[in-house]
Amino acid sequence: MVEDANQQNSKKKTSITFALKRLNWLLKLRVWRSTPQLMTLILLTPSLHANADILFEGYSKVLLSGQHVGYAIQKFEFDQKSKEFIATSFLQTNHLAGDITESIKARSDARLHPISYQYTSLAGENTKTIDAQVKKGKITALIRSGKSQESVDKKISDEVFFSAFLGYMMLQGKNGIKTGTRYGYQAIAEEEASLQVGEAYIKEQVTMQGLSVFKVLNTFKGTQYISYVTNKGEVIATQSPVQRIETQLVANAAEATKNLPINTKVLSTLFGTVPAGKENILAREQGTKNSDNSEADQKINKDQRLISPSQNLNPPTKGANIPGGVGIMIKGKTVDSDKKSIPPSNHNQKLTPSQEINVTPETPANEDPQ
Repeated sequence: MVEDANQQNSKKKTSITFALKRLNWLLKLRVWRSTPQLMTLILLTPSLHANADILFEGYSKVLLSGQHVGYAIQKFEFDQKSKEFIATSFLQTNHLAGDITESIKARSDARLHPISYQYTSLAGENTKTIDAQVKKGKITALIRSGKSQESVDKKISDEVFFSAFLGYMMLQGKNGIKTGTRYGYQAIAEEEASLQVGEAYIKEQVTMQGLSVFKVLNTFKGTQYISYVTNKGEVIATQSPVQRIETQLVANAAEATKNLPINTKVLSTLFGTVPAGKENILAREQGTKNSDNSEADQKINKDQRLISPSQNLNPPTKGANIPGGVGIMIKGKTVDSDKKSIPPSNHNQKLTPSQEINVTPETPANEDPQ
């Protein structure tokens, strides 16, 4: 009986972990535990785009059955000099959600053709890294998982893009983000360097957190999740109803990271500085956009437990060695409440990297254009 109970708990934890995959269009869902090994992983891919325009930057809190169990940070930039999009994401959860850490940094050109990405994850004492490059219609990658190593060498079509940029691909679509539009696509799943088929159906327009947003039913890697997106592609929330997991964009770092450990050195290495989380519609609506990074640091250090790179927090519990996942979009296995209500669409579209996107950052009302 005890063995059966342990097996059920292990299966439940595994189910929760996989449900925590794919929540925002790139926010990536895994926990950074600070160890020398983890710092080594992050230092492999420091931020090199200090002068890039920030298109979106925000903190989201992760909830399991309504309980705050982690946070995710997502940042999208456009480097005017190199004409590249950069997506960076980071996730941390506590022991209730598997003690998982994950980060992704992906680069694509102005038409969202993939260039390269680096993926790292830590679950228990198990590490996984992927270093991938895309050139001349081929993706090559080196995957290291624990002591094992695997090489990937696959041909891909010009229609393929990194899944982290799905929101911007939809903005580029013929109808943009519009109710009733269904987008089919092929994208690279960054957590395993594999090509996957996906679909995003924009079901309806709803109100969430006082904002008018679009409810999008997403299917990727055979699983479904729900996201709530503005007309500019900013993800306000994601849901996996069956697993009772959700993420919610918040206006400041302290709210997302409350009672969770923060390692500012890790964040500064990955993002270039500790993200302030103010470049998003929710922060602007609440009048907090002008807070700078030093204020973000002060809030985090005041409200959270700052950890040093040598500390090893949250030692893994029995059965917590869960495989690395994908990043920051939460996916559920089923979305029964919506699955039966998806009608045929007269706006079936195929997403392909085909044209340059207008990436001019929005100028706040209280600031003069440069």
